[in-house]
Amino acid sequence: MSGLGMCLRVLGRKFPTPLVATTPPVMPIKMISRSVGDLPRPSVPKSLDQLKSEFSFQMTLPVEFCELDAMAHVNNTTYFKWFESIRVRQFSTEIEPEFSFTPVGIKPVISDTWCRYRRPIMLYDSVVVGVRATNIIPEQGEFKHIYAVWSTKQNTVAAMGGCTIVVCDFDNGGGRTDIPDHWLKMLK
Repeated sequence: MSGLGMCLRVLGRKFPTPLVATTPPVMPIKMISRSVGDLPRPSVPKSLDQLKSEFSFQMTLPVEFCELDAMAHVNNTTYFKWFESIRVRQFSTEIEPEFSFTPVGIKPVISDTWCRYRRPIMLYDSVVVGVRATNIIPEQGEFKHIYAVWSTKQNTVAAMGGCTIVVCDFDNGGGRTDIPDHWLKMLK
């Protein structure tokens, strides 16, 4: 017994066939955003010393078992967690201790993010994640973060990433605002 016009029999009871949603005709979509391949490629540090000199803030993290995927290497989402961790640590360290990320006052908001995976990272490795700010536009309340993930076992950069951060004033409706002066000191 099958087909949309028939009833289903489950445990001797009749259930009506579920309705099938019809999909609207597909409309052509004009692409307005760039793909990651179109983004400018940041320079890749050749050594850990170069990473430490070019990236204003760094932190070292161990690779944990829970960060692995079925292929036994670090899951792609973990890199974004590392980017978030260093971003939060930088704001907490260089702007104010225990920087509050509640939607009150002037806060950073991520408008896009990306990662280019260069090499797989495995368990028992540790990584040095570095961050630097670029494309700082104070009057538009926007800057970019560039991230580098250094594998200490492989002694090379395993991934490069980045994000665009906009500065929003949640006390005045959450719209964009200028980058505060004390943030600019951290960013430069």
